[in-house]
Amino acid sequence: MAEENWLPLAELARRSDIPETSARRYARLFLNALPHRREGRALLYAPQAGAVLARIGQLFAEGCTAGQVREALYAEFQCIEVNAMQDRANIPAPADRRPRPQGEDIRSRLAEFLRHVVDQKRAITSLRDDFGQVRRELAEERACRQALEDENRKIKKILLVLMRQRKAAIEAGPRREEDQDLRAKLSVLEQELVRLRKDRRELERYLLEKIGKED
Repeated sequence: MAEENWLPLAELARRSDIPETSARRYARLFLNALPHRREGRALLYAPQAGAVLARIGQLFAEGCTAGQVREALYAEFQCIEVNAMQDRANIPAPADRRPRPQGEDIRSRLAEFLRHVVDQKRAITSLRDDFGQVRRELAEERACRQALEDENRKIKKILLVLMRQRKAAIEAGPRREEDQDLRAKLSVLEQELVRLRKDRRELERYLLEKIGKED
């Protein structure tokens, strides 16, 4: 494959019409599913990797977990890792080229290993940042849910008091104006209670969907 066809991840994401943040997350999770090669410290991707990124986004949008996405990718694509050193090894060496000394080969392997360690540390740091962000979002959502539950309890208490007052008013005798006022307040509170229950169900559904996608 021609050298100019290999692309940085940002350029690949732009050509594939995929947000760069999403592309970087997909690359961290499914690097071996993306045809790529390393040039020095740079990691380059083959053009066909754009189709793999698009498929990953589609599978996540359908509600698949990371494990399900990985299985689908390996079933649908020929997932290989192309290394720059392997590509150069396929190029015939000049006839007068001498083999590299053993020490140089060891240093080259050590440098490659160190670059791999650095890449892994960066990926771990990024995953920790993502995990921290998810934890903060979950904490905010739990706080919202707790506030809804507190308000729900307050509404229930008020409803109970109003129902007792209404019962006492009925037992005391016909007081149409007070009874109508109590009924109006009771109706408003019942509507508010229905709204709060709906908000809580929607929040619970959102939390479950988000946790499921992160898994």
